[in-house]
Amino acid sequence: MSKIKIQGDAGGTGIFTIASPNSSTNRTITLPDDTGTIVTSAQTSTAAYSFVVDEDNMASDLATKVPSQQSVKAYVDAQVGAENTLAEDNDVNITSAADGSMLLYDTGTSKWIDNVMSGHATLADTGVITIANDAVDSQHLAADSIDAEHYAAGSVDATAIGDDVVNSQHIAADSIDA
Repeated sequence: MSKIKIQGDAGGTGIFTIASPNSSTNRTITLPDDTGTIVTSAQTSTAAYSFVVDEDNMASDLATKVPSQQSVKAYVDAQVGAENTLAEDNDVNITSAADGSMLLYDTGTSKWIDNVMSGHATLADTGVITIANDAVDSQHLAADSIDAEHYAAGSVDATAIGDDVVNSQHIAADSIDA
């Protein structure tokens, strides 16, 4: 059995006390087979403990070390600060962003991709959509969706009216005079 030696400072006046709770249960304290200081809540710094690592970039990547609070904060702040574009997200594939590019979801790759709206309709980087000339014709319009309110003055003339399509039922009463 090992011996217990209690030694105090020869000039000290404090009392060293080992107290046991008021309990009928036996208590065992097993000390490590090591020299050094026992960690308690009274310590105000972890600088002397070899199991604590203080490195802002977490470069050591050790599973046996505990990082300091400051190291964790510095590391997280650096990581969050570095994630500032869509391209850094794992599910985004930016190839060649250009004015008017849109982010579209590609179910084939399960990623967001960039693409420019083109063809009969284009999208400017200002958000304005331009529809190409002759891109919309009568098949794209709902029945009765265009009325006199939507015609420009003078836009309907004899060349726009087919032969034999206007008869008396299309002319309002008393609308023709001498």
